[in-house]
Amino acid sequence: MHKNHKTPELLLPAGNMENFQAAVQGGADAVYLGIKSFNARGRAKNFTYAQLAEVLYSAKKHNIKIFVTLNTVIKNGELTELIETLHILNQIKPDSIIIQDWGVYYIAKKYFPDLNLHASTQMAIHNSQGANYAGKVGFERVIVARELTFPELETISKKAIVEIELFIHGALCYSFSGMCLYSSYMGGQGANRGLCKQPCRRIFHKPNSNGFLFNLKDLQALDLIQEIKKLPIHSLKVEGRLKSANYTYSVAQAYKMALNDSDKLNEARSILNMDMGRDKTSYFLGGKVTDAISDRTATGYEVGEIVKLKQNEITFNSTIDLKKGDRLRFIHRNGTQTALKIHEFSQENEEYKIAYEVSNEFNKRDKIYLASRKDTKLSFETSPLKNFKLIPTPKQLKQEILNSIEPQINKKQKQFTDIYVRINDINWIKKVQFNDIYGLFIQLPHSQIDELRTDVPFIQKNLHKIYFELPAFIPEGSLDKWQQSINKLKQKGIKQFVISHLSQSSFFHPKDRLIANENVYTFNDAAIQTMKEQGIFKTIYPLENDMENILKYNYKDGIQPVYFKPRLFYSRMPVKIDTSKPFKDDYNTELHYTKRGNLSHIYPEIPVSFSHHVNTFKQNGFTSFLIDFSYENSSQNRWKTVIKRVKNSEQIQPATSFNIKLGLT
Repeated sequence: MHKNHKTPELLLPAGNMENFQAAVQGGADAVYLGIKSFNARGRAKNFTYAQLAEVLYSAKKHNIKIFVTLNTVIKNGELTELIETLHILNQIKPDSIIIQDWGVYYIAKKYFPDLNLHASTQMAIHNSQGANYAGKVGFERVIVARELTFPELETISKKAIVEIELFIHGALCYSFSGMCLYSSYMGGQGANRGLCKQPCRRIFHKPNSNGFLFNLKDLQALDLIQEIKKLPIHSLKVEGRLKSANYTYSVAQAYKMALNDSDKLNEARSILNMDMGRDKTSYFLGGKVTDAISDRTATGYEVGEIVKLKQNEITFNSTIDLKKGDRLRFIHRNGTQTALKIHEFSQENEEYKIAYEVSNEFNKRDKIYLASRKDTKLSFETSPLKNFKLIPTPKQLKQEILNSIEPQINKKQKQFTDIYVRINDINWIKKVQFNDIYGLFIQLPHSQIDELRTDVPFIQKNLHKIYFELPAFIPEGSLDKWQQSINKLKQKGIKQFVISHLSQSSFFHPKDRLIANENVYTFNDAAIQTMKEQGIFKTIYPLENDMENILKYNYKDGIQPVYFKPRLFYSRMPVKIDTSKPFKDDYNTELHYTKRGNLSHIYPEIPVSFSHHVNTFKQNGFTSFLIDFSYENSSQNRWKTVIKRVKNSEQIQPATSFNIKLGLT
């Protein structure tokens, strides 16, 4: 167990230099920030290397730690730039780097061992198995999933052999971090690439109503701080690298106050009321999620509503002291919004009159929010470092690293095609034609495992082709249950397994044959090298991959998905949707909602197919392909059609192409 008897560190975000200064002034013990590339807040201003060095110099004077986010997935064509980035960070020496990609892990751990590693929440660590696996392979800290309940957090923190970092404030994603494909599916701007388009904040259309079905309130764990302090948790983290300096300062101030003096909880709460965020929830941590979905996507503090309209004037009442330069947001009846900056206004008691050219969208009782106000000038200053110089990565080192992830070429390339099929319902078993395939991945909810009979002759005959696949989320309280089920499956003759999180290898003997599925991201050869060194037999390439990146793999012995319905959202959060009826997003994409093991799955009606690209893949050395029948009704005809089209490299219609042609940004 990693023991921590001190008050936990307060960790604040900084999207730019002003926010760093605000974090320091507000009382942060540590600050996390991103450089210009490879960080999950690509739309933030972020820091140059010179600015990072300047920040580190200032931070040391204030006894503050600096963590650099390097927490996106990395493409094959970016490995050279990644090596250069790690080499520079190794010179600048931040207190740690926060990473998601197993390729970054491989290169950093092997060639830049002085860099301390923190496992990003994008790595989806949600139980003690995940935390301790990270510790065993060399991570100093893990940032746990936001979806943990307090009892789960308590158990994990007490069992963990690494430092635990916990989000306590800020925006929430509907999907598990690191497992959302929706933004990428909408147009190639992947959340795992730092470019999320926030599809969960959009309006969705049910058969008889429209609404914000997945729009979560912001997390606020202030009322739980004293209980959290009792746990062996090392760091409390605030989200918000895209927020203002005022936000950073006030949130830091409020939580520092609450951590230092429990009697000042109400004062801290009043400060947080003006953080200009969304409505608040304590989420799973507080034990109540029934009210966590909000019909208000806009951020800001509610200041009132319109009471009178003239052509050039808006009148409203508010108890908030508004100032020139404040930015207001008006929410109209039709769901649209108008933002305006206050230039001229008059005030009499609580009545405000603002000069503005009123459009037809404005109506009485439109709600008004204070969206932002001009950042307060802080006295804290930094100064550029003199004689700041960086040494480029030696060519010899760069080549050595690239050579280490170059596989030994097998001159006797296979000429045949290995087809793997995934099913996620027991009813598909009767439709399986084992002669058509090389392997069958069976992914069942825990409740159906006992229904899997291996004593049936046609199953018994083909046990060597069967892999049982574990789910991506196994809560802390189910770890022992899953270990028992795995042992039972082995007794039934199933000896091969597919894992959805690298830490799940802990369930198995080192000699067991394991495949890491597409949830264990391998966007680059360095990540695949990590899999091989961790005893993984084969990997499934990511679903959101594009053709350019696929063709740049040196390791071509993985399994390329060619037919599937992508799980766009994967969440612990229930939503009010009829599972028997489709619904649509504002792009008119037909979607379905289903629950499996108390987890929410959102997937499209129309599958993704790369079947007509199979010959291209084969010509470039790939020989293993995945057909995924998850979320489809069992059908002998569908089985035959898809198998035939894939083997013949023929198009399947209707189907979409995801990122294969247009690319993953």
